[in-house]
Amino acid sequence: MSRQSSFKSTLQFAESFTNVLYGISVSFWDIVRSEGDFAMGQALSNLKTSSSLTVDWEKDPDGQWYTFEAHHIDFVHGSGVCVVWHEGDAPATVCVGHGDLAQCLYEMYENRAINMYRKLGTMRFTWAEVPSGAQSGVARFISEQLKPVFDDIATLVPRVPVNLPE
Repeated sequence: MSRQSSFKSTLQFAESFTNVLYGISVSFWDIVRSEGDFAMGQALSNLKTSSSLTVDWEKDPDGQWYTFEAHHIDFVHGSGVCVVWHEGDAPATVCVGHGDLAQCLYEMYENRAINMYRKLGTMRFTWAEVPSGAQSGVARFISEQLKPVFDDIATLVPRVPVNLPE
C-alpha cells in the first residue's frame, strides 16, 4: 500500500471519528488535515474549537485597570489567567500568564526584562479566574490575539476562545 493510499484510507476513517480532548469536541480530521503531516504539535496548533468561555476581567474599585505594582498584586488570589501591558506612545502587551495568579504576577513583577517596559509607559494588569483545565488554552488564545512581547505559551494545547479585556 502506498503512502498516498494509506493516507486516503486514514482520512476516510477520520471523517467519521470524533475525539474529545480537554472537554472540547475536536474531529480527528482537524488533527490530520494538513497534507499528510501527522506531527501532533503541528496538528494541535491548527485546531479550531467550538467552545468558548466568558470571563470577568478584574478592575480596581474605580473601574480602572490595576497598575502593575506589588501592593495591587497582594490582593490577587485564585487560579486563572493574567495579562500585563504597558501604556505610552506605543502600548503593547508585555506578557500573559496562567496558574496561581498571585505567584504568576509576582514572578512577572520581579522579572528584570519585563520591568524594563516601565520606561515606556505605565504598566497595568488584569486577571480572570479560569478553570484549571482550560487555563493553558485560554492563555494560548489570548497570546495569539494580543501578541505579547514575552510569549512562552505552549502551542501544543488546544486554544480556548475567551472574551478579551476591554
